[in-house]
Amino acid sequence: MGRKERPIASSNRALVRLARWLRDQRSNTGCSYAELAARLGLHATALQRAASGQSVPSERSVRAYAIACGAPVDTAMDLWRQARRGRLRSAGPAPASPQDIDGVEMLRAALRELYEVAGRPSVRVMEMRAGTGRLPHSTGPSHRARPDGAA
Repeated sequence: MGRKERPIASSNRALVRLARWLRDQRSNTGCSYAELAARLGLHATALQRAASGQSVPSERSVRAYAIACGAPVDTAMDLWRQARRGRLRSAGPAPASPQDIDGVEMLRAALRELYEVAGRPSVRVMEMRAGTGRLPHSTGPSHRARPDGAA
């Protein structure tokens, strides 16, 4: 048996609920973090971090954690989304409309919020949603310099 886990301390109540739920799911399996990690091909530290309550874990980590524990993935994703929203609310109010944005920093904050609300999709998912196949900044065969120097 491993050492006792630290108490969960966060002002984000939804994050606390998520971390408790993750810990409960692992406890229900009777597995250690190392055993769960071996099932998933992840590092035990990644799973410990996900259940620490110090920050909102990635969607991928929460999903993998639920699968490894045989827990309902839908419940895990609902708790994760609530924790993400709780983190955003505690970060301060967002601009009410694009006209309220005053400067690059406010624009960056608004874009970050949209990205977080969308569930932090990967570049591949954003490309698929955009229907372009590739975003302009993506690296791939179409964006590499040609050997003959042509554009």
